[in-house]
Amino acid sequence: MQTLMTNYTKNFSDEELTCKCGCGTMLCREEQQRLQIVRDCFGGPIYVARTISCPTHNKAIGGADGSAHLDKPDEDASGVDVGVKTFPTASHRAKLIRCALEAGYNCFGVGNTRFHMDARKLFWNLEGIRLLWAY
Repeated sequence: MQTLMTNYTKNFSDEELTCKCGCGTMLCREEQQRLQIVRDCFGGPIYVARTISCPTHNKAIGGADGSAHLDKPDEDASGVDVGVKTFPTASHRAKLIRCALEAGYNCFGVGNTRFHMDARKLFWNLEGIRLLWAY
């Protein structure tokens, strides 16, 4: 479980890495480091909209039962949503995807206001991207 209270990144705040309900559940060390790799590769700020959620908060915001953001006892949550305003052009978004792939993310969701990335260990592999969707 990710009930850690330690921030292992140099560019992200505790608030960005914890459940938004205030329960204190924090993204695990490995996933914090993965996000930091993306930030270092991108070379500029990344607005983090959502990382980990406890089951209660996930349900309250209408999150999926099997969400990659969920704090699960048997695996690390890896879902991260970043605000698309950080990536205003196609070249910015392409760079984000390249950096995310280098960091080990392999599933991506593209929405009007958010860009989701996670590192699922399921699904088949297609050029490093295992799953891509729009919402």
